[in-house]
Amino acid sequence: TSGNSVIFDSVVPTLSTVSISSDNAISDDQAKVNDTVTLSFTATGNERLQTPVVTIDGENATEAQDGNDYTWTATKVMDAEDTEQDVEFRIAFKDLAANSGTAVVAVAGTGANTSVRFDATNPVVNSTILETTNNYDDELATADDVIIINIVTAAGSELYSIKDAAIAGQSVPNQTTTATNAVDWTVNHTVTGAEDDGYASYTYTAVDLAGNTTTVTSASSDIRIDNTAPTLNTIEISSSNTDAAQQAKIDDIISVKVVANEQLRISPVISI
Repeated sequence: TSGNSVIFDSVVPTLSTVSISSDNAISDDQAKVNDTVTLSFTATGNERLQTPVVTIDGENATEAQDGNDYTWTATKVMDAEDTEQDVEFRIAFKDLAANSGTAVVAVAGTGANTSVRFDATNPVVNSTILETTNNYDDELATADDVIIINIVTAAGSELYSIKDAAIAGQSVPNQTTTATNAVDWTVNHTVTGAEDDGYASYTYTAVDLAGNTTTVTSASSDIRIDNTAPTLNTIEISSSNTDAAQQAKIDDIISVKVVANEQLRISPVISI
């Protein structure tokens, strides 16, 4: 640097380590819109590098030294215009003598920090089917019956979780999985008696592996909740006595007529 010497360098630089990751809230190998993808790389032998030129998904990344000029990071905030696939990148680099290294376009090996999948699409829910454990009718529910929501998502819309679910206004705990192929889910609620009578409402939010969401809400369903005991609006007793319907003698037939406020599942038991 004083003008008294020149360092000769004919060696092409290489990168000893390269990794890629995301700040995605669910997994660092997934990214959605507004997540930041980060490339981290180090020159072999800690050789000092000029500022590298890095692209992520074909766009210029922001390069920065990570404490020195042989360890670098490059970042990009993903946007809706980026391609939905494993994130592509290119690292072009030179040493201080301007020897160009072979551009790096992939991380060697498999496993952690070797790839990031970009997903900008909300999950697709193919079907939402409700049923109950009621012994008489799987579209009826009363206290202690379980209302079940069966959820199926499309291929490519594998879910990380079902959250913010509620059935008939009653909250249901969130569900998550570590699996990466889950497209079939069930959400359950045991009827407590606190629910309003009527056709059950429901809502839930499907969350895919990258954190994209789809919320499904319905103010009604095929499931009718009935927590109210039936009442008898009419009770009449009469006799077959031909002289007086309010009198009876031996061999006369006594009849009791009852009219309920709703359809009864089984005939009432009447003692005379």
